[in-house]
Amino acid sequence: FDGVPVSTKLSAANFEQQLNSTKFYLVLFYAPWCEYCLRWLPQWTDLAAMVRDKFAGSVRVGHLDCIREEAFCSRLSVEEYPTLRVYSRGPPRSVEAVQPYELEDTVDYLQEYVFNPPGDDSDSDAIV
Repeated sequence: FDGVPVSTKLSAANFEQQLNSTKFYLVLFYAPWCEYCLRWLPQWTDLAAMVRDKFAGSVRVGHLDCIREEAFCSRLSVEEYPTLRVYSRGPPRSVEAVQPYELEDTVDYLQEYVFNPPGDDSDSDAIV
């Protein structure tokens, strides 16, 4: 995952600083030995590029190795791999799990979440 140029390598040391650097942050929590994570790497690469192109300035993308950062991932209640979450800049910081992991579905979800966040009753049909 470290080889994906548009995905920032996150750690316990830089997590908060990175999340505060943009309105929304899409974070992939993974384990390097995880078969499902490795199978999903090509989609993650494509997704990271699509998010960069479609949401430049609003959404950034990063990945966090939960084997290297086991205690930190445990503190964040990451219990399985891969886990994909969208974090908003705080305070208060909100977090949403993203399902499913299909590329277009994830981009569609992000568009809805970014322009109609939970608790926002506006009927915005913003298109990026």
